[in-house]
Amino acid sequence: MNDLPINGRADLVLKRGEERAIIDLKWRGKARHTNLLSSGEDIQLALYAKLLEPASTWAHTAYFIIEKGQLLVRNTRAFSGVQPVLDELDHEGVYEALLEKINATYQWRLQQLENGEVEIRCEYTHQDLEDHYGEVLLELLEMKTTDAFFDDYQVLIGALS
Repeated sequence: MNDLPINGRADLVLKRGEERAIIDLKWRGKARHTNLLSSGEDIQLALYAKLLEPASTWAHTAYFIIEKGQLLVRNTRAFSGVQPVLDELDHEGVYEALLEKINATYQWRLQQLENGEVEIRCEYTHQDLEDHYGEVLLELLEMKTTDAFFDDYQVLIGALS
């Protein structure tokens, strides 16, 4: 991550020989976490997988939804007998691409802050921002087009009255 210090704690780390697997426990949210896996937006799992030693390999990852007693996986290489959320996908390739987007987005946002640029992305502004940035956004993490659940800043741009 470009020498950016990142740390975190995985809920469950499993070892089998040289293989490692990380399971992130979630109380609920099967649909949301299925969507994160299927869209390649499971940033938390990607970072855990990269940070776990040895750094030269990618750990396998999964979400365990406690409410449903269900394991959500991208592939079955480490989790046999579990139906993956999509066809078998190479977690290493997905995570390499995601990490590149994380790095690109971080650098882009850092440059914006250095230039004194701040945006408020919400349903009210997203189309103007998409038009303004154009194809630059294709190399970055996907920006959301809906309002955040908590967003005190919309009042600053007249989106709330």
